[in-house]
Amino acid sequence: MTIQRIIEFVATERLARCLVPARLRNRAFRIFINQLTNEAKTDSNPSEIFLTPAMRCDRGSTLKVASVVSGKDLEMLLWCLKSLFLFSACLWDLWIIDGGLNNEDVKVLEEHFPGAHICLEPNLTLSLRRCLAGYPQISQLRLHRKYAPAKKLIDAPWLLRNHKFLLVDPDVLFFRYPIELIDRLRRPETTRFAFNMDKDKGRGINSGLAIVPSLSVCFTHIEEALDAMPPTQKQQWWIEQDVYARIARNCFDELSSAYAVEPVEVGDYNALVSCHFIHTCRHHFYQHGIKQLRSAAFLEKLRNSTA
Repeated sequence: MTIQRIIEFVATERLARCLVPARLRNRAFRIFINQLTNEAKTDSNPSEIFLTPAMRCDRGSTLKVASVVSGKDLEMLLWCLKSLFLFSACLWDLWIIDGGLNNEDVKVLEEHFPGAHICLEPNLTLSLRRCLAGYPQISQLRLHRKYAPAKKLIDAPWLLRNHKFLLVDPDVLFFRYPIELIDRLRRPETTRFAFNMDKDKGRGINSGLAIVPSLSVCFTHIEEALDAMPPTQKQQWWIEQDVYARIARNCFDELSSAYAVEPVEVGDYNALVSCHFIHTCRHHFYQHGIKQLRSAAFLEKLRNSTA
């Protein structure tokens, strides 16, 4: 049995789930997914996105979009945002929140998205520290645990207060005009959320693509939600999603199935507006998502755009 097959076996087989400790199994699974992702990147040449023209942002636009990104996901973010901007044919007010960026990453973002707000550490933490003095649960999650996805829950609504905005993860791709998102963002109502839905195993809402009304996200509600959760739940990687589910419980809509969450059948991509390639399917971002965009001459359209 090859090393690759051993890793795959430990990560995915039922027998391994019984015999191998969860910690080792999870590590093996991450190694397996990373290997698949590296192979898919080699085949799809994703770095070509860095050679495409800049796409201007408009700080006065009512269409606001926020994303938390680290340097390792910078390439994906360019594919994500440029596919959104191109297919929507709109000017967006872009807010990029530092999830682990260095100076070179910032230069790339400034070059490709002139006019974007790029909100950097340590300024974010210094500003929030004063605001969170009376919220021990949020402080633990955001300031002490240094849990990057917490910025989707805490920093983004705080930065875009009084605005409704699109929250998008870097591992989302758009394949056509997002009419439902545009319509919801332009509606006058300011309190309802909208989420794409993770149908696999009934997981419910997925915050990788969401419309967030910042007026409905306050520190008091986040603190109460965290306080009601057992310690084990607060240690989960998807805790920010659990909090969103609680505070949006009676005021959210499901985005249509055209806004998908992986896994997706290959033949279904033609019907999708967007797809969120969650970490267990990260290789499909390159293997299927970029392939789908290339088949639509996406890069050629980018190069010919005047956005």
